[in-house]
Amino acid sequence: MAAERTSVTELATAAGMILGQHHHDLALLEALEIPGIDDSVWRPFLEPAAESWHQFHPILRTALANGAAFREAVLKGRDPDRIEWRGAKQTMWVSDTPADLTVNETIHVSAKYDSKCFLNRAPAALFHDLLAGTTKKKRPDWCGVVASNAYGVFYRVVLDTLREQGAPLIGFPATPTELTKAQRLEVKYLMKLWQTGMLQAVASAYRELASAVSIASATAWREALTSATETVKISMIAQMLRVSGTTYWLLGHAGGQPVQHQVVGTHKLREVYRLKTFAVIDRPHAGQPRVDWEATLLPKKDAPAWATPRVVNGICEVRWSHQKLQGNPECKVQLKTPVADLPGYLPL
Repeated sequence: MAAERTSVTELATAAGMILGQHHHDLALLEALEIPGIDDSVWRPFLEPAAESWHQFHPILRTALANGAAFREAVLKGRDPDRIEWRGAKQTMWVSDTPADLTVNETIHVSAKYDSKCFLNRAPAALFHDLLAGTTKKKRPDWCGVVASNAYGVFYRVVLDTLREQGAPLIGFPATPTELTKAQRLEVKYLMKLWQTGMLQAVASAYRELASAVSIASATAWREALTSATETVKISMIAQMLRVSGTTYWLLGHAGGQPVQHQVVGTHKLREVYRLKTFAVIDRPHAGQPRVDWEATLLPKKDAPAWATPRVVNGICEVRWSHQKLQGNPECKVQLKTPVADLPGYLPL
């Protein structure tokens, strides 16, 4: 369902670039051609969503309007020669511009709707390496690294609870880091049978684990930041804000309002801003592993008028993507600051 919603969002943005000021007339979709995207690709998503009863109909209309606004502001009312769609199956490398659409081979567009997650990386990549490099080989089981005792207790409580309910769980290892893929899947299936969520003993052990991971993650992050240069810190913040190596356009929707911004490149961000403070904030009682942060950036001397002082607040959540104990946890960077108030995000 999420993949379909994303596809409607991105492809409707492309369609809006063609329809322009006529984007309200959905009957025009019947004769529409999007240069670079075959009919067989976009029609199965947009034609059903064009029906007023469809769950993605409001998103379709917002995306069409954003595409039309982009056509007027960036393309100066002209038809695009070609639009390339990244699509759900194409992997984006860490260093890539976050572009879902590429217009005329050089103009990059990211289409994000009601998405607060700006970055998804291995916890070690952020808390140890400050996002310097790809750290592809550095994806340890973070809970086992920074909170092995609490992790082990949580794991044993899960197994004991499942066994009390009649699950045999024969041959399971003493520590969660030694679980095989098949064993993880078995635990996942059995935990899904808990209709009301985690039982009290399991929930209590998880809160202790979450607290331990939160504290250890914040401590590791502070230690790494102590010896980091401002260039490294600014580069880290840029990635957390989805500022990439080149300018791109962000078209989306948040809180019931359209989002239409030009996002400057990392070089420009470093050129016009200096970092005043970066605070790591402990959140040991959040209920899940979490570290908050706050960055204050100030314009440098002779910076352009758009470079006003900015304070950005965010959240780093450490969690498993596919239920607890499934693979290695990931670090999801979310922003509490509205997109319009982010440094380097200029109105379309």
